[in-house]
Amino acid sequence: MRATVRMSVAALLAIAWAQSAPAADAVKVAIEPMTFRVSVAEGTARGRIEPGSGFYPIRNTTKVVERKVDVVKLDNGLVEAWVVPAWAGRLLRAIDRKTGVDYFRWGDTVEGHLPWALPGGVKPSFPFFEHGTHLEQPAGYRIVKHGDGSATVAMDMRFTQYTGRAENGRYGRFSDESLNIMVTLKPGSALVYWRQRKENPNPLPRAERMWNDAIYPVARPTKQVQETDKRTGQVVEKTVEDRDQMKKLTRFIYPARWVSDHGPTTIHTSPHWSNPDNWDVSHFAIDAPYHFVGVYDVPHRVNRLRINDQQGPAAKLYTCFWADFCEHWGGVGYVFEKPGKLRPAHEPVEFTHRFWIAQGIGEVSYANDDVAVSVDGQKFELVASRHIEVSVTDGSGKVVSRGATGPHTVLRGEFDGKRLVVAEGEDVLMDQAFPLDRPVPGKDTQVPPEVRARFNAVVASADLEGETVARNEGAQGALMGIATNPRIAYRFGQFEQAMKLLTNDRSGDADYLRGLIRWEQNLPVDFGTAGWQADYMRALLAARAGDKQRAIERVDGYLKNVPNAWYPRLARAYWSGDKAAARQLAEENPGSPEAQLVLKLLGEEHELDALLKDNPEADAHVANFEGQITRGTWSHLPRYPVPARGN
Repeated sequence: MRATVRMSVAALLAIAWAQSAPAADAVKVAIEPMTFRVSVAEGTARGRIEPGSGFYPIRNTTKVVERKVDVVKLDNGLVEAWVVPAWAGRLLRAIDRKTGVDYFRWGDTVEGHLPWALPGGVKPSFPFFEHGTHLEQPAGYRIVKHGDGSATVAMDMRFTQYTGRAENGRYGRFSDESLNIMVTLKPGSALVYWRQRKENPNPLPRAERMWNDAIYPVARPTKQVQETDKRTGQVVEKTVEDRDQMKKLTRFIYPARWVSDHGPTTIHTSPHWSNPDNWDVSHFAIDAPYHFVGVYDVPHRVNRLRINDQQGPAAKLYTCFWADFCEHWGGVGYVFEKPGKLRPAHEPVEFTHRFWIAQGIGEVSYANDDVAVSVDGQKFELVASRHIEVSVTDGSGKVVSRGATGPHTVLRGEFDGKRLVVAEGEDVLMDQAFPLDRPVPGKDTQVPPEVRARFNAVVASADLEGETVARNEGAQGALMGIATNPRIAYRFGQFEQAMKLLTNDRSGDADYLRGLIRWEQNLPVDFGTAGWQADYMRALLAARAGDKQRAIERVDGYLKNVPNAWYPRLARAYWSGDKAAARQLAEENPGSPEAQLVLKLLGEEHELDALLKDNPEADAHVANFEGQITRGTWSHLPRYPVPARGN
């Protein structure tokens, strides 16, 4: 009975708070031209000096120039987010409007001469898995204002224009997939939403791999030391980082249970929670069930946080002593050197991150979208991402605190040290046991079988068909598979080689590939015994013949197996004249120009032109799709040029 009464009182308090609190204003949007200092350099392949052969800066060619770009500023009164579509859709900066604290690292010079550096913020890493987008790489965009007062910058990028010789090496940008980024602010919330999605408009599968990189500040004090110059033998004074001080000023919030190194090579425990001195690492989470990471600024009591989707875990931590930043990577996958699973043609891949800062409390012990809590023994302090009234109970059901909290309002209390439950009325915002369940690092600590199996699956996903055109240093890319895989040979336009490899293959998959090749050779097309994988292409043949009903039946066959397939769903909405479905699809992916095209063709309001502006290759891709759904014509998107010999 007491528990029921207690919850009822909390509910009444929440109602009273909601009635007394002013309604949050709609997010304000402004487009502001801004000038930045940007470092640029000529690029070369690693270890070479030949300009244009790669993306490593050539020594003595770096210079600082001024660049003027449009910055889309979203402001909800709590946080101001800067989005730069012209710079590969980056979330360049986010600032707490009350305290002026930056969510990410910020510097006065944008390091555009390095694919891996920036002043801070969040950048997509695609198609190459590591630092896959460069700075001056434009995206089309539109601004979407939602009924709840939130606002989104929805962006689109294409990659088929990147066909130069450097693009098949490290940091290469060619891809026949597209990338959408949606950055959103909501009224009354300190969260900055980053939603990243890729579309595969091709008739064959592509890998699920897709990452981003958030760059955070790290205090880097220096000291003077005396060293012997190896060349002259003289003792000289040198400025170096003070590593002992660095360890005291910054803590890495990385509650992964089991991690791997690059490669991956081995699996081991993650000692960051038990050994704060564990710096200079690059760890990928294999088991990270808590779905949050961050960085704690000790003297300023600021926790910079990223909240994950439940998928993944896709959580990589990079720390170092040589720079004043660290990186939290995330996305789809586990270790980004491995492509992961192949996803069917037309199936989108996406993830969403939420970024916020928990200020005025100790190092965060647990965080989610709603609250962040710091636990020290039996004491706790918490903040929320929005202004709310909460009740806090411990593991016994005892109310240990109650009151208002928010981005700048700390709620403190004491509990049994075992469990905290935070509720807003009847809605439970957090129910978490403490301390978090993590294995104690040690040589004798056994890896659980299910975690070992997951690690083994990551290692086994090294499939050339899932790779990009760009190859990593010392590792092969998809181009190396032309000679042995007919699907890869076809992907790069090597039809003769593909047909040779298919000579004795009478499977349905082989018939599908033969049909695609015949289509591109302008020969009569018959997909033979191919299964549902060919049904979208069969739908296009029906559309070409003027039989929309047959086209719908065929595309339904594909959607039965891949319900979220993007082009097939858009095509179905057009063929059936379903304006409501078209609007829903445009809401699902507000950055897709193809979705805006379908709205246009159905006579609905659209913003196609906005997404095509300053978006190289997008107009050709959209014209290709328009031909598919209106005339039943189809051609493969531009391919990366390779020599006919298949290497």
